Amino acid sequence: MSSIMKTISIVLVLAGVGFFGYNYLTRTSVPSDVLIQQDSVDTSKMGAEVLIALNQLKTLKLDSSIFKDRTFVSLYDFSKPLNPEPVGRINPFSPIGVEILGTVKLAPVSKIAATSTGPSVSTSTKTGAGN
Repeated sequence: MSSIMKTISIVLVLAGVGFFGYNYLTRTSVPSDVLIQQDSVDTSKMGAEVLIALNQLKTLKLDSSIFKDRTFVSLYDFSKPLNPEPVGRINPFSPIGVEILGTVKLAPVSKIAATSTGPSVSTSTKTGAGN
């Protein structure tokens, strides 16, 4: 029974390889003009429309006498002043616990101690309020 399954799987694999190989070898190349998309919009026409709109805006004259009108001057500002709110963290992307109340607390690092023979790295780290 296993030899039949082995034979069927070999035939299916060979058929698949043959199918994809035949498709790969017999396909025709796509003409390059098919790959180039032609825009139906004339860009010079669109640019001319933008220039016409720009010229219309440049010739627009505003009457500033409205700001001196009695009705405009009598308008009242109903806006309320905003109270200052507490701001978030100085750096919102820094790890939690690195900043305390706006002051930066650095994580403990190895200290470099200078000796007579040259600098050496000390691996002792002290944690506490006395740092």
